[in-house]
Formats: sequence, C-alpha cells, structure tokens
Amino acid sequence: MRGGKSVALIGRSLGVPGVSRRLCAMSVSAVAFLYCQAEAWGDETSYRDLSCPMGQAFLEPRPIELQAEKIPLMRGDPSRDQLGALRFLGGFSLTSPDPRFGGLSGLETLEDGQLLAVTDEGNFVWIDLDPASLAPKAARLAPLRDERGEALLAKSEADAEGLARARALVFVSFERRHRVLAFDIERCGAAARGVSVLGPDAEERVREAFVRDAIPAEPNSGLEALAVTDQGDLLLGVETRREGKSPLSARPLSFPPSFELDLAPGAPELVGLDVLTDDAEAGTARLFSLHRGRGRILGDIIVLEESRLEPLPEKGGPAGGTGFRVGDRRRLAGMDLRTSIDNFEGLAVERRPDGAVRIYIVSDDNFSPSQRTLLMVFELRADTKPETAGSASRPGG
Repeated sequence: MRGGKSVALIGRSLGVPGVSRRLCAMSVSAVAFLYCQAEAWGDETSYRDLSCPMGQAFLEPRPIELQAEKIPLMRGDPSRDQLGALRFLGGFSLTSPDPRFGGLSGLETLEDGQLLAVTDEGNFVWIDLDPASLAPKAARLAPLRDERGEALLAKSEADAEGLARARALVFVSFERRHRVLAFDIERCGAAARGVSVLGPDAEERVREAFVRDAIPAEPNSGLEALAVTDQGDLLLGVETRREGKSPLSARPLSFPPSFELDLAPGAPELVGLDVLTDDAEAGTARLFSLHRGRGRILGDIIVLEESRLEPLPEKGGPAGGTGFRVGDRRRLAGMDLRTSIDNFEGLAVERRPDGAVRIYIVSDDNFSPSQRTLLMVFELRADTKPETAGSASRPGG
C-alpha cells in the first residue's frame, strides 16, 4: 500500500485534512487507490472493499462451548431490580473451557439480536441471546485480522478495547498501538481484514493529538472507548483523565483525532461509549458512557452516564475541528460493592420498539481465575425523567 500512503501524505502536506480524488488517482495500484479513497472521504464502500476484497469467501467463526449462570443485581437482595434510573433485566456469569474466551473489553449489538464483543487478546466473540430470558445460549469466536488477512497475535498488536457498529461496518479501537480498524464482517465474517480508519500513520496522529491536547496517556490507557454516529462521526474516548474529566474526540471518520471535549467531570475513568441518534432533535445524539474506578472501597466503582452531544452551527469549522459540544448530562446509575460487580469495560445500547433503551455491560476478567466475565442487562424507560448534572463541555469547546 505504499502508493496510497504516499498520496495521503501529499494531501496532508498541502494543508488539507483529506486528499482529492485526483491525488487518489495517482496511487500506483488498485488497492492503494481504494485505501486512499477510504482515508480521503471516509467512504464506506472503499472500507468494505479493502476489508473484504473481491474473491474473498465468507468465513464462519468457530463455535465454542459457553455456560451462563444467572446472577442477581444485588448480592444481599436477589429480588431487587432497580438501580438508579435503570431497571435490571438480567445478569449472567459467563464461562467457557476454550482458553481464548475472556478479556471481553468492547461490546456492540447486532441487528439479528446477537451481541458482538472484542477481547484484549485480539478476538471477535459472537454471543447469541435467548430473546425471552436474554440469557446467552451460544458463542462463536474468530481472530481479528490485519490488512493482509493475518491474525493479530502479538499483545502489542491485538490489545482491542473499544467496539462500534455503523451501517455494514464494525470498528475496533486499540491500546498500545493506538489505532482504529474497520471490519466488514457482514460480507466476509471471520475473514474480514482490518482497515485503518485514521490512515496508515494512525499511531503518529494519535500521539500528536495526545501531546497537543495535554493528555498524559500511557500505552495501556489510551483509546479505551469508541462509538460512531449515524452520520459517520468517530467518537474516541481516553481512559486517562485530564483535570478530573475524560477527554473526548468527535470528528468525521478519517480525520485526525482532536480531544477538545471533556466528558463526565468527577466520574471515574472512561472505559466504554455508545451513541444513539436523538429522534427529538435533529443532529443531536445521546451519548452513553461507562466509567470504572480502580481501587475504590467506598462509593460507586462503576458509573453509567448519559450526555447530550450537540452539533455546532458550522460542523467541522474551516479547519475541520470538532463539530460538537457536550451538553447536559445525567448519572443513570452507580454500582458499588453491594452489587454483582467486576471489571466492567464494554458498553452497548440499543433503542427498543417501545422507545426504551436497552443497555448491556460486560466485564473483562483479564484471564484471571479471581475475576469473572459478567454480562448485565438494563432498561432505561422512555418516560424516565432526566435529572441533569450540568454542562460537561470544555470552555470554548
């Protein structure tokens, strides 16, 4: 893909965030041309053609054995089903004899009622739910692949953290080697290749953003949370806090990240994101965030919040800057040591036909015998009154 990378660098040297179709045409190969188009325009077709190239057959992920044990919300009060603004629908402890199962760090819903997860050892996990009880009943697993179709094996390459779905693509964010890859699992299944959304120099772009935006991120506390809006805006959240707040980038796909926004002041570290379009107000999104505090004995260890993501009048601005502000926020629920709790990292939300929002959270057991993989399901009713906690945007953001 050398030709595509060279053209992309030419475009940035001219001071534009993307590159023109004429410059893309200078790519030395068909693959390089597609890569260039994908970076220049955030074009879904180009991403799909790179992730699932012509002639690549659909590959089914391999089934694995899965056990699901039902667990209560409150260990001392098994009948309790209310947590803050949320109604508890079910909780499950998941185990498998397959040594690859575990480390679930990102979560997303699929249109067919399945859940999709990523592990921080570099695997996709499909989880089938019983539609009545919501209990996981089957699972399949496949490795994440690079742009050549090779499985990601090294921890530095495979440390997947965030997961999002938009249209026909799923997106995965990584720590250690900070980047976001797009996968067309709809057409290629387990054979889908990872296509860099932020360009071939993604790591450099992210490092530059961390330095510019004063984020002291360590390799293992970087691009932890990920979401994509219906309009194709990439939301990247960082685990490392800045002045007690969680840095957030909200920019079009393929644009370099810019962490100009702040999320959830006073909440613990950000570990999960998901977003829904706000049907009541055009251009506004409902941003859900999952926060996890380390080493806490008193108070909430896990926090769920909802914030309004509001478009600015001139989205992107003349230099392609952040086109949003973070408006009012509300705390939906908090979990302390009285609840069935573990190292929750993955968050997925979906709107139900009755207008309610279903919320899934999953924990990362770190492949440790002292931790568990827990899946908890909640409901936020459409008529739940918002209790705002003020505005969460940075001055000038």
